[in-house]
Amino acid sequence: MIKFRRKVKAQVQSQHEESSSIDKSILINAIDNLLNDKATYINEKEVGSKEVSDKWNKLVDKLKTERTNNLLNINSILTEMTKMTSLRDTIKSTKVQTEHLHNLLNNSKELSASSENMANISQNVAANARDISLSTEAGVEKIEKSMEFMINYFEETKKINNEMNEVKKKTESINQVIEILKGIANQTNLLALNAAIEAARAGEEGKGFAIVADEVRKLAENTKISLEQVKDDVIHLNKAIDNSSNQIKSSINQLDTGKNIINEALNEIHEISDSIHKIDETISQVTANVEEQTAVTENLTDGVEQISKEADFIESKSKSLGEYVNDTSKHVHDFRGNYLNNRDFVDERAIIEVFKTDHLVWKWRIYNMFLGYEELDAKRLADYKDCRLGKWYYGIGCEKFKDVKEFKDMEECHIKLHETGRDAVNASNEGDMEKADMYLEKMDIYSEQLFKSLDILKTFM
Repeated sequence: MIKFRRKVKAQVQSQHEESSSIDKSILINAIDNLLNDKATYINEKEVGSKEVSDKWNKLVDKLKTERTNNLLNINSILTEMTKMTSLRDTIKSTKVQTEHLHNLLNNSKELSASSENMANISQNVAANARDISLSTEAGVEKIEKSMEFMINYFEETKKINNEMNEVKKKTESINQVIEILKGIANQTNLLALNAAIEAARAGEEGKGFAIVADEVRKLAENTKISLEQVKDDVIHLNKAIDNSSNQIKSSINQLDTGKNIINEALNEIHEISDSIHKIDETISQVTANVEEQTAVTENLTDGVEQISKEADFIESKSKSLGEYVNDTSKHVHDFRGNYLNNRDFVDERAIIEVFKTDHLVWKWRIYNMFLGYEELDAKRLADYKDCRLGKWYYGIGCEKFKDVKEFKDMEECHIKLHETGRDAVNASNEGDMEKADMYLEKMDIYSEQLFKSLDILKTFM
C-alpha cells in the first residue's frame, strides 16, 4: 500500500513538473493563428510537451481535413450547379413556345373574326339565295303563263289561217258564179240586141218594145261591168288572203320555232330553279356549319388564350427559376471564397479542383449573361493571368511542375479558353447568339483539355 502511494505521488509530481515546463506563449500564439485562419504546427521542443504538441497537431490536421472536405463539398455543389445549362434550353424553349402560342392566339383571334365574318356573309348569301329562288319561281311562273298565252295565240292563228283558206275556197265559188252571171249578161245583151232589131222592123208598133229592149241591154251591160268589178275585187281579195296566209304561215313557223326555243329555255330555267333550290339548301347547310365552326373557333380561341396565359406564367417562373439558380450559385461561390481566403487549411490537391470549378463558374457566368442575368467585361475575361489558376501557374508555388509535360501543355488551352470566353461575350453583345453559342461549345473543348492536364498534375502531388 505504501509502495502504491509512493508511485502515484511520483506520477503526479512528474505531471506537475511537465506542466510547469510547457511554454504557454507558444500555445497561445498557435491558438491566435488558428483564430485568424492560419494553421500552425507545434513541435515538442518548442512547447515543452510531446503530448500537447501531438494533440495540437492532430487538431490542426483534423481542422484542415474538415475544411478541405467542406471546401470540396461546396466545390462539388457549385460544379453541379454550373452543369444546369439545361435551364437555358428550358427558358429558351419556353420562350419559343410562348411566342408560338401568342402567334397561335393571334391567328385564332383572326380566324375567329374571319369565321364570324364568314358566318355573316353566309347568312347574307343564304338570304340572297332565298330571294333569288323566290324570284326564279316567280319568273318561271310568268314565263309559263306567257308560254301558255303564246300557245293559245298559236292555236288561234292556226284557226284564222284555216278560216282564211275557207274564204279563199268560197271566193273561187264566187268567181264561178260571176262567170255564170257574165254569161247570162252576155246572153241578155244579145237578146236585147235582137229585140231592138225586131222592134225596128215593127215600125211604130215596136217602139215601146225597143225602149224595153234598150233598157235590158243597158242593164246587161251594167251587170257585166259590175261583175267585172266584183271579179277584180275577188282577185284582189284572193291576193290579200294569199299574202295574209303566207304571213300567217311564216308567223306560225316562227312561232313553232319560238315555241321549241321557249320550251327548251323553260326546261333550262326549271333546271336553274332546281339548281338554285339546291344551292339554297347547300348554302343554308354551309351557313349552319360556319356558325358551328365559329362557335368551335371561339372556344378554341378561349382555350388557346388560357394556354397562352399559362405559358406566360411558366415563362415567367422559368426566368425566375433561372435568376434564383444564378443568385444561389453566386452565394455558393462567395461562401466557397471564404474557405479560400487562407490556403493553410486547404489541401494542394483540393486547390486543383478549385481551379477547375473556377473556370466552370466563369463559363456559367457567360451562360447566364446570355440569359440576361449577368454583365461581364470581355477584356477582363481575356486576362488569363488574373484568375486563380493563372496566378498559381505564373507564381512561385509550382516550380516542381515546370518539367511536367502536361503542365507545359495546359498553358495554351488555358489561354484559348479565356480568349474564347471573351469572343463569346463580344458575340453576345453584338446580338449574334449563333456565334456566341459556337464559342461556348469551343469553351467546353478547351475546358476538357485543361481539366485533363490538371487531373494528371494531381498525381504528382
